[in-house]
This record gives sequence, C-alpha cells and structure tokens, in this order.
Amino acid sequence: MKSDFYHIQNKEEIQAEQQYLINRVFKMEDFLLLSKSLTKHFQDLKKAYFFTFLFQYSLNKKEWFSITYDEIQEETFLPLGRQQKYVRELVKEGFINRKMMGLPAKQYFKILKWTH
Repeated sequence: MKSDFYHIQNKEEIQAEQQYLINRVFKMEDFLLLSKSLTKHFQDLKKAYFFTFLFQYSLNKKEWFSITYDEIQEETFLPLGRQQKYVRELVKEGFINRKMMGLPAKQYFKILKWTH
C-alpha cells in the first residue's frame, strides 16, 4: 500500500512541481550580480552590493526613481547608517545623484554611471 503522501502525485506531477520550484528559486530578480572590478574599485563588498542593488532596482524605472531607506533595508539588510554613508560616498564619487522631490518630500536616485 502506498503512503498517503504520494497517493495523488505521479512521476509527471512530481517533475512539474520540481521544475516550478526550481524556476521560482532561480528567478533572475532574486539575484544580484556583483562586478569584481566594481568591488575592487570600491574596496568594499557591501558598498558594491548596495550600489548594485540600486542599479538593478533602477532597471525598468524612469530616469529618477524613488526608494526609501526602509525598503532598501528590507531587501539588503544594510542598516540605515551604512546606507546613508554609501549614498554620500556614491554621490561624491559621481556614481549616483540624489534629490528630494514632491510633497511630502521623497528621496529619488538617478544612476549616473555603472563603471568607474
């Protein structure tokens, strides 16, 4: 007698379920691809990760895009102080621009360059 766990699944159903799970796990939006040269330029893996996150987030958005520090922290697990530090540094280095727009004011970013 078969176990209740397998009673409704045949081989094709199991394979379809496995493929579905693989596709969900390996969606491209679930990955950040870090550039070695960018990481080397920054000499800070977390800063490269932060910038790459902003860059990937900006794809399919308008030239200026809004994202809150809370949203960034939810996705990257980087604390507020570190995010603010990286924003200041990336603005100074010419990688991004930042401005406040709208009422109430919201933070907007613009990616200026991808490479150093």
